[in-house]
Amino acid sequence: MDALIRRWLPVFLLPCLAPAAAADVHLCRDAQGARVFQDRPCEPGATALGVRTLEAPAADPSARRAAREEAARIAAWERASRERLAPSLGGKATPARSTGGGRGAGAAPRGAPDACAQARATRDAAYRREGNRMGFDRRRALQDAVIETCGLR
Repeated sequence: MDALIRRWLPVFLLPCLAPAAAADVHLCRDAQGARVFQDRPCEPGATALGVRTLEAPAADPSARRAAREEAARIAAWERASRERLAPSLGGKATPARSTGGGRGAGAAPRGAPDACAQARATRDAAYRREGNRMGFDRRRALQDAVIETCGLR
């Protein structure tokens, strides 16, 4: 495996080795008989198999423009997505929606100890009941309810 990495890793790293306009790549055969690509001349005891000069491709202005446009699209998508994230994942907390049987006009205000304790008890009961079968979305919803009710964000 080590010989395989030594043999092919420099081939994949060649673009990184040539930040200038051109670079020389030396192909050598080391003392164990493995072929080695490197950016310096062959070491003593190694056989030189050749030297190749790599030229960097000319920069394409339309590719740069397309890359900038794609970066702007990604940034806009990230901003829009951040607003839809749950509070437990760093998003903004939204006001709780009334479901009819939960918090209503007579419910305890946000952050009230009894409402917070009830939200935690509901979450813990669901954890005990469903255990590892509970999916991520359900766990997140339960935790978001605790965060919202207890005023942790």
